[in-house]
Amino acid sequence: MGGLGVFKNKVISLSIIISCILFVIILALEKTKMIFKLVPMFRGEVAVNNFVITTTSDGSPILINKDDPNVGGQLRVFGTIRSNFNNVISSFYNDNSVVIEVGPQFGYNTIPLAKGLKDNGKVYAFEANSRVCSALRKTLVLNNIDDKVTIKDIAISDHKGSCDIPDCISIRELADGTYSEPRIFSAHCSTLDEEMMDENRPVDLIAVDIPDMEIPILRSCESIIDRSPDIVLVLTFDNDPVDSGAETEFTKLKAKGLKFYKATEKNKYTRIDTVDDLLKEKNIILIITRRDLG
Repeated sequence: MGGLGVFKNKVISLSIIISCILFVIILALEKTKMIFKLVPMFRGEVAVNNFVITTTSDGSPILINKDDPNVGGQLRVFGTIRSNFNNVISSFYNDNSVVIEVGPQFGYNTIPLAKGLKDNGKVYAFEANSRVCSALRKTLVLNNIDDKVTIKDIAISDHKGSCDIPDCISIRELADGTYSEPRIFSAHCSTLDEEMMDENRPVDLIAVDIPDMEIPILRSCESIIDRSPDIVLVLTFDNDPVDSGAETEFTKLKAKGLKFYKATEKNKYTRIDTVDDLLKEKNIILIITRRDLG
């Protein structure tokens, strides 16, 4: 009996050891998800793997590269992330909208977009940088909106193949306060018409916050525009330098009954009547739609 008792004790001990090993393995596999689920319990900034977890202006947790000049300055000045672009796009979708976001980066527009959706609403986010996609996925988990967003790790342009993309994660702030040049990498690219073939519903909103890519992206979604009568396109329109194909593309859109507006502030828009007038604009948030915005 004594020998049987010792054997049982050894089995129990071995079972405990195996359970502990399995727990450590599971913890290792899930550590990222667990860390990011726990992050909202912290206040302020939390550094994880060269990224920083901070909050947007509405208090939503977000994982970013602090050295990215698009957000680093905001953190220093405001202590949070703000988005004038989001103030505009928030007016153009509803609970059940199909939304396309090109260039979500770390999600400072994606978060409020997805939080504003219910039921069958969906955001399709196209991001060419796989490391940014990884950070964005963690941010979506943090905010419990990962079921509302489909991330597609691909660049959007007017052709299928490859294109050169600046890597925002490679940017570093230098001692003199300037920023290093980003590393350029080659990314697989496709068109929105191609990538959205399986989504049969009309698209309500296309948001494009990528400098100097407005015209190729507009060319990439001609079929989507044709089948979506109430669509609104919101783009950061730098127009510097002027794209050689801009006049042709805008003329084509105008012939389809679309109108051009520039956003002055939330819910306030100025109509741009002619393509010639539009081509004179620089650094605006451009709205293209069939709707009459007044």
